Amino acid sequence: MKMPRSTTRQGGAAIIAALLVTALAAALASSLLVSMDDWLSRVALERDKRASRELARSALDYARSVLADDGRRSAVDTPDEAWARILPPILAEEAELGGRIEDLQGHWNLNNLLQNGVIDEGAVATYRKLLRALGVPGEQAVQLADSLADWLDHDDSPRPAGAESAYYLALQPAYPPAGRALDQLSNLLRIKGYSPALIERLAPYVCVLPSQQPVNVNTAPPEVLHAIQPGLDLDAARQLVLSRRSVYFRDLGDYRNRLPARDLPEASTALAVGSSYFLVHTSARLQAPDGVATRLSALLHRPLNSPPTLLWITEQ
Repeated sequence: MKMPRSTTRQGGAAIIAALLVTALAAALASSLLVSMDDWLSRVALERDKRASRELARSALDYARSVLADDGRRSAVDTPDEAWARILPPILAEEAELGGRIEDLQGHWNLNNLLQNGVIDEGAVATYRKLLRALGVPGEQAVQLADSLADWLDHDDSPRPAGAESAYYLALQPAYPPAGRALDQLSNLLRIKGYSPALIERLAPYVCVLPSQQPVNVNTAPPEVLHAIQPGLDLDAARQLVLSRRSVYFRDLGDYRNRLPARDLPEASTALAVGSSYFLVHTSARLQAPDGVATRLSALLHRPLNSPPTLLWITEQ
């Protein structure tokens, strides 16, 4: 018996509809599998990031214990102590760990320019001297020092080579000068004349610490000693650092006795033979295929006879 033509058409339409539904289901299933794979990858990546972060934090805790032990042993800090040794990459828990500790009081504190809300002209001169020792041309050294002083001070009167509100509010985007002490070295990027390359160049010699802090003559590089010690030229500062490598300065009297001349004026910055502020860098890289890594930088304050406290931490 022959089926009606309409019935045949309906059957064909049903088959096509069934095929379309099957194809759509397959496409949805495929899309779901891709989404599931992406989700699992994100979960795995977040898990690895968390693991590497915890390991980097563990390395930071280790650095704190090293500094605490060093503080109990001696009030003098020198480059040949355990805290100053760079931790070579070591394998632990299927990860590569590394780290190092910087004595920030071996650097010159940029916040020294500001004392009780007023710019210290002697500190400005010291900073210019340091910049010139680092190879910055004279006019640029003046401009950089004036720009920093204007950024820190409370008034709105620009120094001869500096910049105040009129300059910063004309930028896009506009922003006012801070009118207060720096928080971190990266703050310099907002100040007229400073660039990432310049900040990288300055980093081994300058720092940002709360209020006024003495310079540790046992860890300061020659350029810093030359800048803060009137009458000490750069070559003599280098010789002083060479002698320090053999026998560190036991106290400030020992430091003065070993200067090339006994009648040199007092340093332009307070001095010390020990330190309280340290910058710790730690890293952790997992040995997994993706090699997820975490790098931490943390500022530690170690008061006399007290364990170090964490002031701030950043992650790269």
